[in-house]
Parts: sequence; structure tokens; C-alpha cells
Amino acid sequence: SVYTITGGDYLGDQGIAVSKDGVNWKAVSGKTGKEDVLASIPNSTLLWFKGKLLRFESTRAQVEISTDGSSFTSRTINVEDPRNLVPAGARQLYFSMDSVVSDGTYLYALYGYLLKDSIIRSSDGINWEIVYFPKNEDTWIVNKIQIHNNKYMVFYGDKMVVSDDGENWVEQPSYFKDFNARDPKGQILPVNVYFYKDNWIIQPYIEKYEEKITSGKLYITKDLKNFVEYNIEENA
Repeated sequence: SVYTITGGDYLGDQGIAVSKDGVNWKAVSGKTGKEDVLASIPNSTLLWFKGKLLRFESTRAQVEISTDGSSFTSRTINVEDPRNLVPAGARQLYFSMDSVVSDGTYLYALYGYLLKDSIIRSSDGINWEIVYFPKNEDTWIVNKIQIHNNKYMVFYGDKMVVSDDGENWVEQPSYFKDFNARDPKGQILPVNVYFYKDNWIIQPYIEKYEEKITSGKLYITKDLKNFVEYNIEENA
């Protein structure tokens, strides 16, 4: 087996390292670090899908594909709108590819257009189709898609969009609208949601230190009815 990690990005040259034992690592992509080289750490997703290792990086409209975990080939991502959901047709403006998730059959991600994030899916990581575009007039920007217990969920503000099959999506009030806070400009800050086994872990945001937004509490629930509250230590 091969372990693969993804790291910094220097002038578009992405760092990828591999290991056979998890201890000794070898860089297979990216420039060697030097004191005068500043590499940023991109938001990226590295996942195994249908016998291939795929690497997506935040807003880059490309996917890195590997069959052995060590050598990668770059492919340009293509997005189509076969259901004619997006006004004036699909345009590749920006991506949120760090949100990519898999149900084993399809990959799901977010696609930016007109200050709204559409939901897109793909069976190969290269060719994508739009399966949902928000109909309301509000700015609709989210940061990730969640799949839990065969339910597909996208949280936004006090709303959420859910699906039972990944293709048909319905907008409804968010499970966590009571946890929402607002930033200094009055915009709703959606909560972060994580899953661990049967637990829902909810991380709402509070306003602290002028413009800075931080999280002060966690809530854990199994049934979305009974919540256990935890305090997060300062600077943790």
C-alpha cells in the first residue's frame, strides 16, 4: 500500500509526497522547500474513488489523478448543465473543489455562478453536471456538502438543501437555524457540521475581537433533539 499526502502550492506547483510505511516520505511533485520560498497551503481534497486517487484544490478547475498514489496526471474539469438549471447557461467562473465528497457512485461538489453555489456531481471527477441551482434571490454561498446516513445535505444560513438520491434536491429550514450567529456586517454565519459514527457535531460561530470570528462552543447530538454543549478553550 502507498500513503499519499498533499501540501503546499508554490506558483501553481503543487506539493505531493508518498510513503510506503507512513514514516519515510518522498516528494513526487512540487519544488523543494528553501528558506526564501514561501508556499501556501491550499484548501484541497484527496480521496480514493473508483480505483483512482483524485486531488482537488479549492478554486482550481483541474483534478490530479493517480492510479498508484505516486504519479499524477492533471485533467481540466468540465461542467455541463443538462437540466438547464442555471440562467444563461453554465459558466466556469470558480469552483469550491475542497468540498468534494463521494457516495461511491458519484462525486459531489459546489460550483460558483452569480454569487450562488450550485451543486454538481460527477462519475469520473472530470466531467460534471449541475443537479441543483438555488431559485431564491439571496446570495447562496456555502462551503461544503455533507453525506450522512444516506442523506445528502448542504447548509446555508438559516436554510438547507437536502436530497435522498443526490439528484432531486429540496430547500427547507435548516436543522440548526437556532444556532446561527451573524458577522459584524449582519450576515448569517452558517454552522459547521461534522459527523462521527452516529454523532452530529455542530460548531456555531460567535463574534469576538472586532472583525475576527471564532467558535466558542460545540454541540453534539444523535437525534437532533437533545444537544450536549461543550465549551472550547480560548486559542484552542
